[in-house]
Amino acid sequence: MSILGTLLGSQAAMVLESYTDAERSAGKKEMKLPYKAESLQVKLVNKFKSDDAINTSSGTASYEGGESARMTVTFQHDTTLYQDIISFTTGKKEKPMKEWVQALTDLMYAMEGTTHEPRYLLLKWGEMAMGDSKSGAFYGVLEEMDITYNIVGLDGEPLAAEVTCTFVESLAPKALEKKEGKNSPDLTHTRVVYASDNLAYKTWEIYKDPMYMIAVARVNGLDSIRRLKTGSTLVFPPVGE
Repeated sequence: MSILGTLLGSQAAMVLESYTDAERSAGKKEMKLPYKAESLQVKLVNKFKSDDAINTSSGTASYEGGESARMTVTFQHDTTLYQDIISFTTGKKEKPMKEWVQALTDLMYAMEGTTHEPRYLLLKWGEMAMGDSKSGAFYGVLEEMDITYNIVGLDGEPLAAEVTCTFVESLAPKALEKKEGKNSPDLTHTRVVYASDNLAYKTWEIYKDPMYMIAVARVNGLDSIRRLKTGSTLVFPPVGE
């Protein structure tokens, strides 16, 4: 970020929210991170299988599914003397470099003691759609993190850094179902059981007819249609199977 850019207030900032669960409902922590606007990239990929017929000039591409979206961005942090001057006029002082890097790695990279996996993230800036989720924010987890210290003091203390991160999309099961909107009874579906779920409703959600509830219970080997195990996965086969 140039001195002129800082003076003009043109430095873009992204909000990073970090959670302990995939639903983004527990253990929330938050950081506001300046980033290089030109570094922000979101990659969305559809996978197709090409069926090329013999003796034809072209073929047919059959949709196989979509890969998880990826987002790459470079965050910036500057604790130089110039930033001290800016903080004197604005009243906002930058965190020491060691403290800032530690906070960033704790939010994105470090393994949570209770879940034994890194935290789930939500990244957003203004109204810009950075992912294909319904809210426009990017729901993901950290895949890769590269830290570059580009200004170092005479005593060896890092003064300015750029952190380039790649995030891979990771939606909660309910959010994924809502995003895809796959409720056709002609498709095989899988659904995660939550604490408030019951078999009658989940059967109606897929087939729009409760008469299939007993068949679903049989397919899934359930002992009871009233008691479902929270966290388990139910299979809903196509109609007629």
